[in-house]
Amino acid sequence: MNPLARLGATTGAVLLALSLASPAGAERYVHYDARGDVQVENCTYTEPTDPATDPSLDPEEDCTTSTDRTVREGDITKVVVRHSHYRVVLRTTFRELTRGTDFSVHLGSVRTNEHLHRDIFLMYTKGETELAMIRPNGEEAKCDISKTIDFADNYIEVRIPRHCLSRPRWVQAGVGQIRLNFTESPDGASMSSSIFVDDGLSPTVRDAGPVWSPRVHRG
Repeated sequence: MNPLARLGATTGAVLLALSLASPAGAERYVHYDARGDVQVENCTYTEPTDPATDPSLDPEEDCTTSTDRTVREGDITKVVVRHSHYRVVLRTTFRELTRGTDFSVHLGSVRTNEHLHRDIFLMYTKGETELAMIRPNGEEAKCDISKTIDFADNYIEVRIPRHCLSRPRWVQAGVGQIRLNFTESPDGASMSSSIFVDDGLSPTVRDAGPVWSPRVHRG
């Protein structure tokens, strides 16, 4: 599997989950995630010995997966979900959050009592960011969602107006983080990648998909 295909597969497997409890005006859940639970997949891709003979050959792939307790960047420590009269808010705090050269994707997922499902993708690297809400068919759902990325206090907050979710009675939600680093050899014959993944609600990353939160009713 090539690196971009692997990224897609990992992203699909990592739309994660959270939960909620309640202050005035909003039902709220606070979850403290385990520290040092970032899963790292290291891969090396080598071009076939004679690609001219069979250019359809994919690069040979050698991968290892482990949990690296020393990784701080993108390690989720706390997740807060609020469901108020006007919006659903997903706030994620990290051990460390920096503007780096790596490609980072902050993931959110929300489903409602009406079986509406939306995925949130917040992609950022250096000073560039892109925020999108996606339907199950892959099309973008046009909506005035907003975000805050605070590199000083190490948190990301995504705000979704309730009218974008058909004003649900309750929601279930999830979050996660993926960071990617790619390095090519000087001769271009091989490439290595490191994919760092953290599930905001679980100490492990499951291929089965999101671990949904309990139902969180509008406060």
